[in-house]
Amino acid sequence: AAVDGQAFDVVADFLSFEPEHCQLHRNVFGGRIRQYVFISSATVYHKPPAKLPVTEDAPRHNEFSSYARGKIACEEYLEGLDGVDFPWTVVRPSHTFGARGIPSPGFGSADYTIAQRILDGRPIVVHDDGQSLWTLTACSDFALGFAGLVGNDAALGEAFHITSDEPLTWNCIYQE
Repeated sequence: AAVDGQAFDVVADFLSFEPEHCQLHRNVFGGRIRQYVFISSATVYHKPPAKLPVTEDAPRHNEFSSYARGKIACEEYLEGLDGVDFPWTVVRPSHTFGARGIPSPGFGSADYTIAQRILDGRPIVVHDDGQSLWTLTACSDFALGFAGLVGNDAALGEAFHITSDEPLTWNCIYQE
């Protein structure tokens, strides 16, 4: 009821994790928006990847993460729509970090325990002896890519990932 009678240029959805969430947004905003930007995740790609670098056309399948499976289901829901009354764009960021946190495997970017251990010079548990590759995205880089997609008619009905081009080992990430 709060948005009855209103129209919107863009709805950016960072908080949908199941198709029912996207369906609710379609029911509320359908026919009244120019673009629905669904924030998915690069974790939707098949693990382990069949080839590197991973691109938007890589298969989506991640049996290890219920979060990824929910995001995949959301994407599939959107892909099943005709796009006329609910034009969508999918954005798949990778592990995004900013000034308020450091990247941490399994804990996003807000694991202050890791930061304190680094400051104290104490050991850190890192999987695969720190040699596994990971892709990070600075929030400022995400913002730049995101801004280029918002309101962009050429982005409708498409999926884009916003990631760094530089894969790093976790040892390199923590050394930095």
